[in-house]
Parts: sequence; C-alpha cells; structure tokens
Amino acid sequence: MKKFYYQNNNLLLFTSVLFFVILIPTPAQGLCIGPEACGILGATFLSIITIPICLLAFLLVFWPKTRTLLQGFAILPGFMAILTGYLMVIRVNRFDLFYVPLIHVCLMTAMIIVGRLTSKNTESQV
Repeated sequence: MKKFYYQNNNLLLFTSVLFFVILIPTPAQGLCIGPEACGILGATFLSIITIPICLLAFLLVFWPKTRTLLQGFAILPGFMAILTGYLMVIRVNRFDLFYVPLIHVCLMTAMIIVGRLTSKNTESQV
C-alpha cells in the first residue's frame, strides 16, 4: 500500500512540472509581436542559456592541464556575441542594447586570457 502512495506522489510531481513547463511559454509568446521583438527575445533567451554554461566552463581554471580547453570553450561566447549583436543591435537598430554582445565579448576575452595562463606565468607573477 505504501508503494502505491509513493507512486502517486511521483505522478503528482511529474504532472505539476509538466504543467509548469507547458504554461510558462504562453506569456513569452505575447512578447513576440514582430520580427524585431522576436529577435530581441530569442537573443535574450540564448544569452540566458549560454552565459551560465560559460561560467561553469570557468571551473576548468583550477586545473592547469585543462586551462587550454577554455580557449576552445571561448568559441561559444564569441559566437553568441556575433549572434546577439546581429539580432539585438544590427537587425533591430537598438544601439542601446549594445551591452548584451559586449558581455559575451568580455567573457570570451577572459576565457582566452585565462586559458593562455600557464603555471610558469602564475609562479613568476607571485
């Protein structure tokens, strides 16, 4: 009898998460009223996804052997800088949103600089 009750709790949890996922995009669809608004909305959502991924990639800094991988991961914010620059600044002519691609460029630059550090460079600076 206890297992049956536990299964109902899992079903209830799964159903509530499913309804949450289904109902969240409804307000976002109201924001997409034209191609310009859809470009801004799409670039913003992509930035929301990629910036945490890049920040998690910074965990590779702690191991000197994996620091060179950061230069490879710098492709992601570089690509996002180009994409958000096109979608938010060039296509829509919203130069007040220039800071969004600039965040990606700064993140890419930091990843490249930190990725080029070696243990010899850090020891000589100390």
